[in-house]
Amino acid sequence: MATTHDVNRLERWTYRGGDAAPALAAAWPAVRADAEARGLASVWLMFQPEERQIGMLTVAARPADDDPAEATSHALTWLERTESPGRLLPGGLGAEKVFDRTSMILTTWLPQSRRAGGDPAGFPVSPPMPLPQVPPPA
Repeated sequence: MATTHDVNRLERWTYRGGDAAPALAAAWPAVRADAEARGLASVWLMFQPEERQIGMLTVAARPADDDPAEATSHALTWLERTESPGRLLPGGLGAEKVFDRTSMILTTWLPQSRRAGGDPAGFPVSPPMPLPQVPPPA
């Protein structure tokens, strides 16, 4: 099964400019178009006016490869080094990057569990727990 959400990059900026909401709303179409043109699976543009922070989360798939570890490594390197959509933030905000982290998405989707009435997803990395065992549907 092909996946589309294998790695993500979270970037955060502080800003000095005025009301960010209209400026970010105006920038959003360019941010979304840029993500689509680069083949990203998803992009989120967020802001927290009380803390004067802007965040962007970009999500990408790993390339097809016989070795999943190698494919994930390539995806991480590509997303980490790719040009940030933050370059499209309005200059008038005076945004300054304060955080930039790229990582694997470590989530296990559980469609069998969902059909059996259980949780739709598990997060096996925190806290360490055994993965659920769900019998196949009859």
